Amino acid sequence: MVNQLALRLKKGLLKKLKVKESKLIFTKSLNANYAGSASNMVSLANDEKAGEAPDAAVPPDQAAKQAAPAKVQADQAVTSAQAQVKVAQAPSAKGCPAQTIRATVPIPVPPAKFVQFKRCLAPLLLSVLLLSGCGGEKQDQAGEQQDAVPVQVVAVEKGSLASTALVTGKLEAAASANVVPGGAGGKVESVKVQVGDRVQKGQTLVVLENTALAAVVRQAEQGVAQAESSLKLAQVDYEQAKANYERGKTLYEQGAISQSGPSGFETAFEIPYKKAKEAFEKIMPSALESAKAGLVQARENYNNAFVKSPISGVVTACNVNPGELASPGSPIPVVTVVSLDKVEVEATVTEDQINRLQEGQKVPVLVGAVSAEPFTGVITNIALAADQVSKAFPIKVQLDNQKHILKPGMFAEVQLMDRKTQVLLVPREAVIAVSGRDVVWAVADNKAASRPVTTGVSDGKQIEISSGLGEGEQVVVLGQDSLQENALVEIVE
Repeated sequence: MVNQLALRLKKGLLKKLKVKESKLIFTKSLNANYAGSASNMVSLANDEKAGEAPDAAVPPDQAAKQAAPAKVQADQAVTSAQAQVKVAQAPSAKGCPAQTIRATVPIPVPPAKFVQFKRCLAPLLLSVLLLSGCGGEKQDQAGEQQDAVPVQVVAVEKGSLASTALVTGKLEAAASANVVPGGAGGKVESVKVQVGDRVQKGQTLVVLENTALAAVVRQAEQGVAQAESSLKLAQVDYEQAKANYERGKTLYEQGAISQSGPSGFETAFEIPYKKAKEAFEKIMPSALESAKAGLVQARENYNNAFVKSPISGVVTACNVNPGELASPGSPIPVVTVVSLDKVEVEATVTEDQINRLQEGQKVPVLVGAVSAEPFTGVITNIALAADQVSKAFPIKVQLDNQKHILKPGMFAEVQLMDRKTQVLLVPREAVIAVSGRDVVWAVADNKAASRPVTTGVSDGKQIEISSGLGEGEQVVVLGQDSLQENALVEIVE
């Protein structure tokens, strides 16, 4: 179909060239006729201007007076004839009306030379009439038919369109840890790992000096043991005091002993019972809890001397050596561990896209440095508010990476699929850019007119028309380069 259209365009151009060549030959012939007739008129005028020599019998003064009118007429004839020569020799203009030549200033002709003047003027009038006939209505209609531009059109129709929007980002590890020592830190005793080592959660990475910390732990353990022993003794005292209290209470009720006095019920039985009870139920348990807390703290400080990995992964950085100080406040971590089992892409989407995404939605992710085939990712996070700087909405897409072929820092493209239904569609080639705007050529009554449009999504073959066209309108898809406003077109299949 494209070859047929190209052939028709070529034939149309050749036909136009032949018509123009014929017009040019005809115009040159007319110009030659104009030039010859006007030149004869100039010669006639010059002859009239020269005239016959005055009779010798006429006095000079009288002869000058008789010749004055003839001289004036001859000058006018020369001027008008020269004007005719310039018009005849000028290049002919397309569509120049014949009455422009017929409206030239009439040439005054002396009566004695009238017959000869008519002979010179006849070819000029004939050429003017022929030129007038060349611009007739029939030729204009033929020219319009020859100027019709062959185009191929399609109708605007409604349909469904699946589009793909690409958002880009860099791969990051889904889990990473910059490990620093806990507590107060200390001097490094040994480093247990190297860069590239795979480690498990809880594995020791760096050991700090811990001799003093171990001694504190032992001392705390002894304190806990003493507190437990004291609690047991307090229990024995309490039980003994309770038994004495019950016996003394019986004696007091029988009247064997008094209530007060050094050997009375209160002094000998009740007060010791209350003290033993207080020691067993409150004082000794509190001392034991304090000793245990001290032990926990001592053990925590001791354990901080063993810097362990909080996650399973790969060691990507080790920044200390034995003998150096390791501090939790240092800006440089002791060891960096990255989990490569899962990686994620952090990208941003527009406000038009954000509401068409859902957490858990699977999307293709292309990592060109690894494979030409896309990986399958899952949207794990969608921001509820736009970024204050970029005004876009951040999202996170997570990918499985059990083989560890995806590395942090690699460039990734997330393909967001979208499908629209019942939208106006035209072929992608129907839309052209003119002065920064999207334009289509619409055809109605065999005439073409440019139409600004607003476009939407595209799948590469078809494009959505949001505004500017209606369903059923015809638009040009081939031949737009030869079109002008209101140009006559010929629709080809």
